[in-house]
Amino acid sequence: MNAVAVLREVERTVTDLDQKEAEAACKADLEALATSSPYWEANIYTYDAGRFACIDLNKIQVRRDAPPGTGTDFIRKLQDIAKRYGRYITLTPGSRDDSDRKDRIWKQTTSSNRLKAWYSRLGFRRNAAKGLFQLRGYFHWSPK
Repeated sequence: MNAVAVLREVERTVTDLDQKEAEAACKADLEALATSSPYWEANIYTYDAGRFACIDLNKIQVRRDAPPGTGTDFIRKLQDIAKRYGRYITLTPGSRDDSDRKDRIWKQTTSSNRLKAWYSRLGFRRNAAKGLFQLRGYFHWSPK
């Protein structure tokens, strides 16, 4: 192997290692966010969709006694992590929750359309554009 080939091999190995380290760091940051507040619980996953590296917000629950803006604070922190690692965020808004249990500790989704409008105000867009069919969920947020 000549010197150029050796350098290319070392460069490729370092890039692969950097990507693995970045993936591990991203997952650690997401886990820390999911458990960082007593006011929310979240299920967050990473996945690759072709040319898109993504974070999927599978579930977010906010406590009924949480201060106003708690959900927005969570989403902004999630967006900061996604931007840091160059990842899209994907999600599907919850549907209306009609249960009437009085002992609930979590806020209920009162309107799917209201939730969609809220995500839109936070910069999320529908996955209807060409090339975005590979993304999970109804909405995506781009780190760019």
